Amino acid sequence: MHRTRKISFLFVLPALLGYCVIRVFPMLSSFYYSFTDWNGYRPDVNFIGLENYVKLFHDPDVRNSIIVSLVFVVASVAAINALAVLFAVLLKKAGGLIGLYRSAIFLPIVISPVAVSFIWRTMYSYDGLLNKTLLALQLSTEQVGWLTDKSLALTSVIIVNIWRSTGFHMVIILAALMTIPKDLYESSDIDGCNAWQKFRFVTLPLLVPGLTVSIVLATISSLKQYDLVAVLTGGGPVNATQILSIKIVQDAFQYNLNGYASAISFVLLFGILLAVVLQNMILRKKEVEY
Repeated sequence: MHRTRKISFLFVLPALLGYCVIRVFPMLSSFYYSFTDWNGYRPDVNFIGLENYVKLFHDPDVRNSIIVSLVFVVASVAAINALAVLFAVLLKKAGGLIGLYRSAIFLPIVISPVAVSFIWRTMYSYDGLLNKTLLALQLSTEQVGWLTDKSLALTSVIIVNIWRSTGFHMVIILAALMTIPKDLYESSDIDGCNAWQKFRFVTLPLLVPGLTVSIVLATISSLKQYDLVAVLTGGGPVNATQILSIKIVQDAFQYNLNGYASAISFVLLFGILLAVVLQNMILRKKEVEY
């Protein structure tokens, strides 16, 4: 038995070493650099303690990025899961065409986020499909700056994130929906429940485990989102879409503040962990058994 474990460990060792090199070592080194003034280039590194962490909590750009990130996450997670539940419930009634509809809604998540961003950036442009359609239907009298107007840019980016992510979360909800016994719906029919009552008192409570997974994954994905925002707006206009991931990359590679960027990245990591723990604590309490 002992020999078998050694052999098994040897098979796992290459993957474990690769994971440590690609994941663990960069994370630990980044944590160390968060306590230094390293600029990413010079060989000498000065240890400055908690100075970076104190600085970031007094940095107005970081506060702005936190607010923008919260708006982005809350709006995205709420809309993605609401649409995922809606599509899942409708697809369950689609019969033999469920595979076709599911594939069509799931398709955007398969496309590269960079490709999705370029497609939507073209649609959002002044001469893009969206403005041409609004002008043709006389719903607008002038071209709208979807990505250049400070009041519209964040909403426009959130819409792209929702469009791309909803299909993936719909599949999670649909899988949870398929596990609900038909007997419960038959019992509710006998009790005279209408469609809304069956959804509220039967479907929704039993969807909570699936919703928990979906909400947690959507939160993590939205908090660490980078590609869509970087391609669509680059954090502009006037930092209106500068989420934390954009701020981290800008500080690290544009302003050569790698130590400071590392500190912000660990604040983001702590925020993600806190959000996941709180969501699990709240949602697990709402789970019911049948």
